[in-house]
Amino acid sequence: MKRLFILLIVLFFLSCSTKIEMKSKGASPTLLKENPKFKDHDEWYFSSKIKILSDELTAKLTPILPAKFKGEVIEEERCKDVQVTDPNQDLNSRDYMQNEVSISVSGNNIVVTYNDGNESNKSVSGYSYSMDGGKSFTDGGSIIPQGGMYGGGDPLILSNPFDPNHFIYFQLTYGGTVYSSIVAHESFDGGKTFLPENSRSILKGLLSPFNGLPLEKRNMFHDKEWGGWSPSNGIITIAWTLFADTNRDGYDDEVVPVAITSKDNGKTWSNAQSLIPEGWWGGLCAVGSGLEGEIYVVYDEFVFNQLYLMRSFDGGTTWDGPYLVAPSFQNPFNRDATNQCDGWTALKGQIRVASIPSLAVDPKNGNLYVVYHYKESKNSKDDSDIAFVMSEDKGVTWTNPIKINDDNTLNDQFMPWVASAGGGNVLVMFYDRREDPENWLINVYVAQSLDGGKTWLKNRKVSCTPFPPASSNCYMGDYNQVVSDGSYYYLGWGDNRNTIKIGGEDKPNQDVFSIKLKALPHIRPF
Repeated sequence: MKRLFILLIVLFFLSCSTKIEMKSKGASPTLLKENPKFKDHDEWYFSSKIKILSDELTAKLTPILPAKFKGEVIEEERCKDVQVTDPNQDLNSRDYMQNEVSISVSGNNIVVTYNDGNESNKSVSGYSYSMDGGKSFTDGGSIIPQGGMYGGGDPLILSNPFDPNHFIYFQLTYGGTVYSSIVAHESFDGGKTFLPENSRSILKGLLSPFNGLPLEKRNMFHDKEWGGWSPSNGIITIAWTLFADTNRDGYDDEVVPVAITSKDNGKTWSNAQSLIPEGWWGGLCAVGSGLEGEIYVVYDEFVFNQLYLMRSFDGGTTWDGPYLVAPSFQNPFNRDATNQCDGWTALKGQIRVASIPSLAVDPKNGNLYVVYHYKESKNSKDDSDIAFVMSEDKGVTWTNPIKINDDNTLNDQFMPWVASAGGGNVLVMFYDRREDPENWLINVYVAQSLDGGKTWLKNRKVSCTPFPPASSNCYMGDYNQVVSDGSYYYLGWGDNRNTIKIGGEDKPNQDVFSIKLKALPHIRPF
């Protein structure tokens, strides 16, 4: 997320303006009497310290019980992961990372986007594509916006559910005539090319929820967009975290999740709407589309560290909520790593971790699934586990969270993502260190349920080679992604198994890897 850490937010509530009628279904914190102010979002981040919950709140944390496990996958073949990025295109002597993956699938066409500082001095966004269902990938190089803007990271890829050749690549941008924006690059050849003439800012001319201030002004900063393209009605939804200087005095004083929608395949967009009640502060959005075109956005509320959901039944014109998805939880952290990272919550190896939720909508029954990582308490010896919750009533009520990693160690599981093949078939991917007694080497594991999360199959490893941390300034990416087309799951992640020689020393060189898994594997009950 632009190498910024949203979780490190000062634990205050702010007063903001919104036209949406909100009915809170969770905690109702007291508002601040005075708003804090910062000269820019960087000062705001770096003045913040670790988000460790208070003793009072820690004592009230909801216990997260282990899931029920009743079967395992019979492996037919091992080591099927595929490298997505091409190191031959990297600039010489660079160990910049390729991570923060987004995937979209349309038939045999697969596009994977990622942060990539290795291939251009004008952009840190890249992409690869596959025309054979994920057996092999071609590195498409960097995505560079027009108009003198720098190609920022945090890319998002979406495919048109009504046109298998149409993909849209969303990218954060900086510089030029505006301080911060989101640019859309379109492909009409199945994701092979994203031509400059098919690129445009999607925020140009749009208004923010703060007294009609334009979104493309220096007093607005946009961070990590997620989105969905509804197969029901074709509406595209993009949601992100908006930093705003509402008083135009050079100081950021608002941080809120916002959303815009398009009903014409991304040609025009609605003005931004705030998805959070007045006085709340939050972000880190996850987006899903329901069976009847409803829109769901889950975000993290930063003060009590709770997850909430907003929903719209009219294409984003009005929103209902927020509904409490997950009660307060402690974000993962290792004390030594956190001290080494100047107070950023981080795991061993100086890997920063944010409380980023992931949301999936079951494409057959409409149930909602959310995952996140957590630490049992701030004093727990186990620094990070994976939690799962689900809703059967369109997000109004949610199950109690359960722990879905089944290891018997105190090692780390972190950065989860969830997808659904439908009919209760749910798969969650995550980084996992259970196999290393030193809690150092990382693999990619999955947890899978075939009954909507009531019971789970034994966790299984899907990556071929364990790899060490490869953090740069406490950064190793903030998320990975898995998606499904109903028959398969497609996973993508940042992977550090490869090395590059710098100064005569071999150093981990993060690339992107992917694997394709059957949605219905062979099962052996136990």
